[in-house]
Amino acid sequence: MLGAPSMKRRGPAGGGAVRRTRIFSGLNVPRVPRRYVWIALAAPFLLFFYVISSSSSSSIPSNYRPSFDSVRQRLTPQQAQPVQQLPPLLPPSPPKRQFQDAFVALEGKNLETKKVGGIPGYQMFENLYTHKGILYAVSSNPQSLPSVSEIVSIGEGIADETFYKVITPAQALELFGARVARLEGDTLFFADGPPVSFLDHYYHFVIECFSSAWRVLASKEKGSALNMSPPERVIFPREVKWRDGPGLNAWFLGTVIPTAAIEELAGWNDRAVSGNVYSFERIVIVDRWASHRHNPTANQWNKMNSEIAEVKAPKDWWEPLRQALMYSLHIPDEPLSDKPVITYINRQSTSRRKLKDEDHLALMQALYEVEAEGYAQVYDARMENIGKKEQFALSSRTNILVGVHGNGLSHLMWMKEGSTVVEIFYPEGFTRDYQLMTEPLGHDHYTVWNNTVRRESEWREDGENHFPDDFQGTEIPVSGAFMKELLIDIIKKTKKFSG
Repeated sequence: MLGAPSMKRRGPAGGGAVRRTRIFSGLNVPRVPRRYVWIALAAPFLLFFYVISSSSSSSIPSNYRPSFDSVRQRLTPQQAQPVQQLPPLLPPSPPKRQFQDAFVALEGKNLETKKVGGIPGYQMFENLYTHKGILYAVSSNPQSLPSVSEIVSIGEGIADETFYKVITPAQALELFGARVARLEGDTLFFADGPPVSFLDHYYHFVIECFSSAWRVLASKEKGSALNMSPPERVIFPREVKWRDGPGLNAWFLGTVIPTAAIEELAGWNDRAVSGNVYSFERIVIVDRWASHRHNPTANQWNKMNSEIAEVKAPKDWWEPLRQALMYSLHIPDEPLSDKPVITYINRQSTSRRKLKDEDHLALMQALYEVEAEGYAQVYDARMENIGKKEQFALSSRTNILVGVHGNGLSHLMWMKEGSTVVEIFYPEGFTRDYQLMTEPLGHDHYTVWNNTVRRESEWREDGENHFPDDFQGTEIPVSGAFMKELLIDIIKKTKKFSG
């Protein structure tokens, strides 16, 4: 029987190093170094694991990793659970492009610039070029292209050859060299610049400029516009403010076309100093003053987009952007109600263009009665108190938009095609700001003066904007009883509401 081991320690006088002896059953046995004891104890275990590993390694490769299926086969039926295979976050990457793939060799190619759509102020080209800050149209028949006056301006005047020039294919080969950098996809080019620009206002940028440029792009589509791709880039080549105070312009671009590159003056100048020649696959040049110079009704109504409805485009030309906005904001594309939705843009907390207090209360009573009698679901919307997402979630599912003339009516852009806008003016006042957008969108538009509707035939015959003294005032009259009758009549006449 082994006794409990004990140790005796000799002090420093015994030779310096500490020596240990073990006592077994009272016998002094010469010390065995501890490392040998551990080796002797570990050897059988090491031998056992070696045998096991040797036998298994002969059948399983060293780089073996069990698959989900092989693991499942080792489980009992009760233990086995299906493994959820999630799709990748991003689709497989396209084949990698080489640096030289960004360039196109010119030798033996058709270099000619071609106008493919648009009207003055919104001209669309294929194969337009830029080099050192100058736009180049290449043509062996310059008369086939619009004049520079119809295309682009410097300030309010016609651009000169420091910004736009037409050259022949031979001149292009000499100037451009053997190859050009290809800017693929669609480009929107907003040419407005100092001393006068209106781009830093949501209405002027989004409704007048952007939406009209998109309609021109859509004009190239046959049938439906739903398969259109978003623009690849938006260019502001001048020293211009395009961001508005409330931040809606930048928010709009980032929400509706989030993958588009935004290039401002610094980026445009960077292209120029690079010395490269760039070829635009397709480009729409938006220029306010070109429109005013050549579209007769642009000056008549003081709106650059006054003739954009004349550009032939698919009926659903705006629907891709409407769906993009709803998709980006996670707004379900489903109705808010099984009844038509009326949204009243309430301006009573603003400092101008609002109803008389008593008429506002009468209108609210009328809207309440329209809802109480089961004709519609009504929303009283003070947009300044509502977040952007909530504003667009409401407007995109509104069927009838009601309000005093003002920027809130720009929400008509997001209503489905075939909706209705009721715009209230101070009596005798009129401007086509919002009617110009309802027309190409296929909406019905009603102009209300207190207790009458001014017919389209009347304002077209008159042919002028009218701004009476109280046009911007805070005492705009409207009859609540008349509005109730009008809204019920609109609902009854609209087939999709009346069943």
